[in-house]
Amino acid sequence: MSDLEGQLRLYQLGGGATGEGLLSRARVTRLAPLVVVMTGGVIAMLVTQSPVVLVVSLVATAAVAVVTLRRSGSGEPMIVAWGHAMRRRLARALRWDSYDPVREESPIPLGPARWMGVAPSEAEAKLAVIEHREEKYFSAVIEIEGGGAGIREHYEQNLASARIGNFLASVAQQTLPVDQIDMATHTRPAESGPYLEWMQQRLRPDIDTNLRESMVDLAATVADSAEQHTSWMVVRMPTAALADRITRDYASAPTTEALAEMAYATTEQVAGLARSAGLTVRRGLSPRRLGALIRGILMPSQSPTDLTGIGSSADGLVPYSTDTERGISMVTVDEESDVSWYHSVGTIPVDGWPSWQITGRWLAPLVLGCPVSYRTVVTQWQLVPRAQAAPMARAAATFDRSQTLSKAKRGVVTGGQEEARERASDGILTDITQGGAAGVRPVVRMMVSAPSLGALLAARTEVETTVTGDLELLQWDWLDRYQVGAVFTVLPLGRGIA
Repeated sequence: MSDLEGQLRLYQLGGGATGEGLLSRARVTRLAPLVVVMTGGVIAMLVTQSPVVLVVSLVATAAVAVVTLRRSGSGEPMIVAWGHAMRRRLARALRWDSYDPVREESPIPLGPARWMGVAPSEAEAKLAVIEHREEKYFSAVIEIEGGGAGIREHYEQNLASARIGNFLASVAQQTLPVDQIDMATHTRPAESGPYLEWMQQRLRPDIDTNLRESMVDLAATVADSAEQHTSWMVVRMPTAALADRITRDYASAPTTEALAEMAYATTEQVAGLARSAGLTVRRGLSPRRLGALIRGILMPSQSPTDLTGIGSSADGLVPYSTDTERGISMVTVDEESDVSWYHSVGTIPVDGWPSWQITGRWLAPLVLGCPVSYRTVVTQWQLVPRAQAAPMARAAATFDRSQTLSKAKRGVVTGGQEEARERASDGILTDITQGGAAGVRPVVRMMVSAPSLGALLAARTEVETTVTGDLELLQWDWLDRYQVGAVFTVLPLGRGIA
């Protein structure tokens, strides 16, 4: 019996080093104002020898200590919380968190972008290629077939999981100018129209009238009991890496046209690797299809496959704003259907990944089983070459082992968390150094959409119930500090990690 046919294969996603280092960037940033004030106070006292300066320095130090060390109700430092609050006020006043394509060339979270359609010849279908000028990368989207729901044999689950792992490893280990792969699934109630048309085409002309009516009624109720899923893959390609490939392979200048053509060729190679790994690749998305997909995500009352009114990819970026009542969502308005849509994005925090081993279908309850009508789940993998991943894994394993030994020497009862992290770090290190695995930094995000703020809050509660119940996670963060920016990390644009 092969490995795929045996017991259900388990995977280690998290549990590695999560502590904040002594001189971590977050800690240095947080303590810098306090250090500056204390240093300035000491210098002022030494120069003036004045009791008044001493008192003022102590008061100033105490005030800065409160805002830098004290934490808000959400657990973040007060200075950070105040900064986010100030940003929200400025964003509302200066329209940073709103977008109108008539008045603005590009949304602020996206930045300047060039939207292109690329094909080797006029006879072939064009692929939508986007140049993100500010972030300096290109992106393209491939439509893939999702795994679907249902009960599966162990070997089927193992095979499906192995396909994803093999694909990521092959992309990371190849000399491809790719640094991130996103895989996403958008779920919505099934549309009864296409099914009704399919059924009517197959009903015999002489069928009984009552039977015909019952079949038509059945087709009309599809939307009440079924869901439809659209899955895609985003390929992110750094501009510098594409330019290096052009210079090395063709000894020519990396013009915008040459970069776009190289992005097309790279996307074709990634699609080939996906097919070789056993994934089902449908097609690369054309500019109009990508635009329709983006619009369908932002305005769920529009079908993600309806090309009406879409001339290019950029046409999918509909006007948006933020809700002024709670500030926890992006809002889009479908004037044609007379409905407003509220969107919120949440994520598994860095220290929220499970320390225990999981199956390859661990996220299925969130993707397929969550009782939220309109949802989009995206898993992003930042690819880390093996040569870079190995020292990072060693550092994480060393940190976790030192934490375990330190608390053991002090007799601290940990409840097993530190030991679990140490085992996880050791397992990841072994996979990379001995198992030939490539490194990835995973991020999971989920966007829920609803036609009212009340319905959105109910959808968020359903997600939290699924996360704490079916996924058994203790942490789930709604990205309420900047929901507009968070929504753009869910759209098929390759943003979010790198």
